[in-house]
Amino acid sequence: MHREREREREKEKSRTRQSKDRSWNRQNEHFRSI
Repeated sequence: MHREREREREKEKSRTRQSKDRSWNRQNEHFRSI
């Protein structure tokens, strides 16, 4: 049960990290276009 929660948190962390990377990539694209 505890392990399940750990895995859920890891999944959530990875998802937020992905979204952060995506936004970061978008910003980089913006800077490159300038």
